[in-house]
Amino acid sequence: MREIFAGLPWWVKWVAVPVIALVVFGGLIASVVGFVIGLLFKALI
Repeated sequence: MREIFAGLPWWVKWVAVPVIALVVFGGLIASVVGFVIGLLFKALI
């Protein structure tokens, strides 16, 4: 993985790192939000 990153131009890193972070944290946040909404939904019924 590091070898691939070392061979990339700097602008690719500037684009790729935020995108990867968004994908990883976006999935995490989405699952947490879905879990909370599910709990609220069960509490209301």
